[in-house]
Amino acid sequence: MKKILFLLFAVLLPAMAEAYEARIDGIYYNFNKDAKTATVTYYDFFSNQNAYSGTVNIPPTVNYSGVTYDVTSIGDYAFRDCSGLTSVTIPNSVTSIGNGAFYGCSGLTSVTIPNSVTSIGNGAFYNCSGLTSVTIPNSVTSIGDDAFRGCSGLTSVTIPNSVTSIGDDAFRGCSGLTSVTIPNSVTSIEYAAFRGCSGLTSVTIPNSVTSIGNSAFSGCFGLTSVTIPNSVTSIGNSAFSGCFGLTSVTIPNSVTNIGSSAFYECSGLTSVTIPNSVTSIGNSAFSYCRGLTSVTIPNSVTSIGDYAFQYCSGLTSVTIPNSVTSIGNSAFYECSGLTSVTIPNSVTSIGDWAFRNCSGLTSVSIPNSVTSIGGSAFYGCSGLTSITIPYGITTIYESTFEDCSRIEYLKLPETLTIIKQSAFKGCRGLKSVTIPASVEFIYQEAFANCSGLESVKALPETPPFLYANSFSNYNIPLYASKTAIGAYQAKEPWSKFSQFLTLEGQEVEMPQCATPTIDYANWKLTFNCATKGAEIVSKAKVLEEKEGGSELSLTPTYTITAYAKAEGYRDSEVATATIGWKNGRPVIIQGFSNVSLSDYDPNCDTNLDGTIDVADIATIIDAMAAQAREQKDMEE
Repeated sequence: MKKILFLLFAVLLPAMAEAYEARIDGIYYNFNKDAKTATVTYYDFFSNQNAYSGTVNIPPTVNYSGVTYDVTSIGDYAFRDCSGLTSVTIPNSVTSIGNGAFYGCSGLTSVTIPNSVTSIGNGAFYNCSGLTSVTIPNSVTSIGDDAFRGCSGLTSVTIPNSVTSIGDDAFRGCSGLTSVTIPNSVTSIEYAAFRGCSGLTSVTIPNSVTSIGNSAFSGCFGLTSVTIPNSVTSIGNSAFSGCFGLTSVTIPNSVTNIGSSAFYECSGLTSVTIPNSVTSIGNSAFSYCRGLTSVTIPNSVTSIGDYAFQYCSGLTSVTIPNSVTSIGNSAFYECSGLTSVTIPNSVTSIGDWAFRNCSGLTSVSIPNSVTSIGGSAFYGCSGLTSITIPYGITTIYESTFEDCSRIEYLKLPETLTIIKQSAFKGCRGLKSVTIPASVEFIYQEAFANCSGLESVKALPETPPFLYANSFSNYNIPLYASKTAIGAYQAKEPWSKFSQFLTLEGQEVEMPQCATPTIDYANWKLTFNCATKGAEIVSKAKVLEEKEGGSELSLTPTYTITAYAKAEGYRDSEVATATIGWKNGRPVIIQGFSNVSLSDYDPNCDTNLDGTIDVADIATIIDAMAAQAREQKDMEE
């Protein structure tokens, strides 16, 4: 599509560049020879800056080649970018002002539009920053898109009763405009019509208007009050966003929809009345209205959109009616002043981050109608002391109650199957937790940093899947049924809990691994444990660490330690064996299970020459040192 448009534009370039047929008294014209009408046009589309300057008086008629033509229109871009143009007189013969007719005429200070004109084209006076006032005659029925956009010097404008529509961006960026009267003939205020009119302090919207378009008054931060008439049925997206001077607004009973970001960042707004006619509050509708202290949501509303009251930090109370079925994502995010909220039985879902960082919230009642609570929904609600999660919830999502540091009491429903990552992380006030019988998975850090946790009660007969870091502290007792306690003792990381008790409080001792034996023969150490499946952990202290390396003494005592561990068992006692030297010969000193003490080991004749001499001792030392280094490397 872009390529097609580019080719079409390229074809039109020559025609656009040479638009005029004649230049008469310094004005460029095109002619309709059949209708005997003339249109004022430009000299050159791309280099029109100096085509007109100073004062231009457009005549009602013009003679060309012996024919008199009525001047009926100012063509598209006729005076485009003529920054030297200061004033222009338009005759009563003109009926239309074309698109971009005075676009970029920054030096234009005054213009008189006659009663004959019926339409002002799109961008007609776009960026005429020097224009201070304009009177639009009663003959005009429509003001085109961008017609006066960027006329930053414009301080007043009179819109006549004949106008029925104000186009998109019509007065956008008219920062000098202080007041405007919209006549009763206007039925709609279109997209961004007055956006960025920062000097506008008040505006009266007539009863004829049925809709206020998206961004219609966005960025009018000087606006302190606005009256919305009963004729209006919808307030568009971002209609009053950024109007932080607005202190109050009355929304009439005719309005059924408040659009997304309609009052976004209206930080001066202290109160708002939402009528019973409204059925939905759009996303971010009142987001960042930090001055808002209370809001009553009527029974007609069925949904509160995402971010609807986000960052309304001054909000202390809110009433949610029985008609609401869903609370959107981040609906009350960072409403730190909110102390209590009642969620009605009609609500079935609470979105992600819905009440995140509502640090002042001390209590919340979640009804059984709620079947879904989003991730981080109550994250950082540090004022909450207890929470009951309703029956029917099957999953608690990521960080739902993370950093609710004062929660002491927690009741999980019997329908719960999954506790996701960090769900209750940082709940330092939590003293105990009961895992319902229905739970199958507990994810990473679900109860991490719950430093006040004193016990865990696990009701499932089969231990749920558990990550090693699901709990930060395992040095607390675990309670389970008599029939299941053994399974928990035998399964890691459940087996890491320090004490196992039945639900009745009877302690169940975990069996201990058998102490391993250590044997020595034929230059090999062997370890054995009577506990099936046990893993043996051994160490041999042979090397003495020195700065920059290590060394082996020629007369050390070599100590070998070993213990056994197995799932479902406590670690065994540590077995110790020692090899030393006596009279320059290696001897078994203690701790070996099947070797009797002797002055020397016949296997010390390493070179089989029938004697144990210095060469044999050196070989033995080297071999033992190599073994020790290998063992040390494995440990590291």
